Amino acid sequence: MATTSNQSTQSWYEKKDGFLIRYERGADGTVRVVRTPISEITDGTAEKKTARKSWKHKSKNIVRWGDFKFSVTPKDIVGVRDISLSGSCETEEKESGGEKYVKLKNRKPIEFTVKVLLNAYLTEDVKGKTVDLITTSTKGQSNYLYLGNEKLLTPRFMLTAAKAGKVTIAAGNTWVSSEIELTFRQSTKYDGTKSKSKSKKSGGSKKKSTKTRGTKSTTYPADSERKKQMKEAKERAVKEAQESQQEAKRQSHHDAIRAKTKKVTQPTDSGRRMSGATM
Repeated sequence: MATTSNQSTQSWYEKKDGFLIRYERGADGTVRVVRTPISEITDGTAEKKTARKSWKHKSKNIVRWGDFKFSVTPKDIVGVRDISLSGSCETEEKESGGEKYVKLKNRKPIEFTVKVLLNAYLTEDVKGKTVDLITTSTKGQSNYLYLGNEKLLTPRFMLTAAKAGKVTIAAGNTWVSSEIELTFRQSTKYDGTKSKSKSKKSGGSKKKSTKTRGTKSTTYPADSERKKQMKEAKERAVKEAQESQQEAKRQSHHDAIRAKTKKVTQPTDSGRRMSGATM
């Protein structure tokens, strides 16, 4: 709370519920209360300094994309609202047995929209920041999107549209406030995870990514199950073939031992003749 005074009056300020409240005590002891919405304050008086101090311990990023940071800091407050995230796909109709159904045709890019609020009371150079966002939307730049300090999704997003509205211009061509609606669209492939650093293995209901010789392909539960069954069948066939070879080697070894044993114990022709002469 800030306090100022002169010989006849004393005033102090308080920020509450989006208003900057000014209390003035006159020489006769009466107190006058003036409530001003923070969004309407545009000058550099004590109200501005006091409101900035009240945000000093709430410094954090809200939305970040490339070099653009819409955040709350002790010296710069850029608010956002109406954040939305949407996804959709193209389908084609099929019919079987008199029943119609749809089948996936193409996936559409994921879309993220947000409205950025700029106010001369809370940030500097409203006009410059507005124009910068508008011109950047025409360059086709792609960056990762962050909410807070966490990556929103694994693909990059391109700023494809920026529309400034509710622009307020004061005397001297000073931009007081503007509201910019930004549209970001997915510009790289999506692997189905929220963040690389925090991705977890999940059940069969989610798709997963596989890499083959440097290329990246996407598989789905049915394909994964079929490939798993084929892999297991191949492993069983290899195992059975190995067991058959081992059994054949053992049988061959036993046959060789029996043949040697039989040859040693069988009497020779000379032995049979000597046995007959003795008799």
